[in-house]
Amino acid sequence: MSLYNSMSNAGFRLGMSIYTCLLTLLATKKLLDLTAKVLLEMKANGFPVDENASDVLMTYIKEGSTELALKWLRFMGSAGIRTNNFIIRQLFESCMKAGLYDSARPLLETYVGTAAEVDLILYTSILAHLVRCQDEKERAIMDIMCDKPQGR
Repeated sequence: MSLYNSMSNAGFRLGMSIYTCLLTLLATKKLLDLTAKVLLEMKANGFPVDENASDVLMTYIKEGSTELALKWLRFMGSAGIRTNNFIIRQLFESCMKAGLYDSARPLLETYVGTAAEVDLILYTSILAHLVRCQDEKERAIMDIMCDKPQGR
């Protein structure tokens, strides 16, 4: 980090590969605030950031850091950075596995609201959780999918 700061303060224009490596390192170390700072600086320097931000989000999801992934997704939204439906779905499933149903509901609403196809695999995943717990919050999640008109 000190090398990065030295180069930045000296006026060096950092390249995309340096930013990408730094983002990956900071995400792996779970330093969300520094990762966000670097990403915003990258954006200010004119680099495309959507893919890198999504990569950071997937890093948190793969490492099982669902809470950090949710915080990162909120940061992305506030910074006007979008991600794809596949990643939203992955995060939704992580929330379901972790029992974070209050967080899972808006993710599913976002996923369904973008006209994404709620397929058999997603239905099966949700139903498996419903069978295990029979929790009222989980049933509310299922209601979101039942309200979506099927376009086939």
